[in-house]
Amino acid sequence: MNSKNKIIIKKEAFMNCKFKVFVGLGLIFVFFICGAPSCVPGNDQGLTGTGQNTGGGFPGGGFTGGGQGGQGNYMNPTWINIFADMMTVQPNTGMGVRVEVGPMENGPFYFEWSASNGFFDNKNSQNCRWTAPNFGTPVNIWCMVKDAKGGQNRRDINVNVMGGNYQPPPSNNPPMFMDVHAEPSTIIAGGSIRLVANASDPNYDMINYSWRILNGPQNFSNPGPNSQNCSWTAPVGTGLPPNYEFVCSANDGKGGTAESWHIFVYVNSGAAGYNTPPYNISLSASKYVSIKSDEDIALTASAMDGDGDPLTYVWEAIPSMPGLPVGIFSPGPNGMAVTWKAPHINASLVYGNPSVNYTINCRVDDGHAHMVSSTITPSLEILTDTTVAP
Repeated sequence: MNSKNKIIIKKEAFMNCKFKVFVGLGLIFVFFICGAPSCVPGNDQGLTGTGQNTGGGFPGGGFTGGGQGGQGNYMNPTWINIFADMMTVQPNTGMGVRVEVGPMENGPFYFEWSASNGFFDNKNSQNCRWTAPNFGTPVNIWCMVKDAKGGQNRRDINVNVMGGNYQPPPSNNPPMFMDVHAEPSTIIAGGSIRLVANASDPNYDMINYSWRILNGPQNFSNPGPNSQNCSWTAPVGTGLPPNYEFVCSANDGKGGTAESWHIFVYVNSGAAGYNTPPYNISLSASKYVSIKSDEDIALTASAMDGDGDPLTYVWEAIPSMPGLPVGIFSPGPNGMAVTWKAPHINASLVYGNPSVNYTINCRVDDGHAHMVSSTITPSLEILTDTTVAP
């Protein structure tokens, strides 16, 4: 046989192979029936992590390790290697991650980063930045690379976020108290106070309140201790403590609870001439803005008194510009509920201003030289028709 026509085959290529020879028409045909040939690449160990190759012409993937050959139409499947700036990071810390790919003739390449936790600034770039979550946990980071010939490959890397084993972030946060106080904080025996609480919930859950006294009778009312605000009546008798301690609890119905700071109320057990002023004064108006001249506005006041004294209410209107009329209260300036008729004002009286403010003040008197007051400030719209007499 001519040396040019010789076929040189290494022995190793035929291990685990069978062959048959057929002779016909002066030609010799050799058919090989082979098992897994060791001459084809596919059992190389990857550089780092694990990978999967689904697009190469050869099975395996050489440098990617652990890969499985696909149905690609090229002889050199894409390989990928992955790198991270750090293998251990602090919570909420960012670091760079990147990949190397090849061979270049398989490009262009398309990248997609993923992770079991944390987030990327640009998950579709070859090099990007990953930020760790705000708790300690191991994190698996991987990149899937697709090439221009229909193949794809993936490489993983594991990093550790410091802070201990993974702890799920709390799904619910307890309420937080913003204000707790008593109105007033000093009363006589048999008098009443108003307990006021205000809390907020970070998850916007509905808050349930509960009041309790630590060293006295449970004399709660209006409506009762299981409410945001309620009343409490001081006991009457001898040998009673002068100070009473209260605390409020709040819960969101989902396991989140909070307890307020403690507040104290002083009870005078009957000293001659002792009296407390009214408290918890509240004013309201049927309208606050764009009030016309001669328009009727309903006004209402309410207050409480720790001694149970009868209260009187006195109203007055004060314009923001001196010399303007003050309007009329009916049936008069005295009473918890009155009507205020806005004054009739011509624009010339206010030097062309489109509106003027009136302060409505209410004084509350308990008949024991204690007067307290509260105010509201409605805005009166001025008539601009100068033909209207002042």
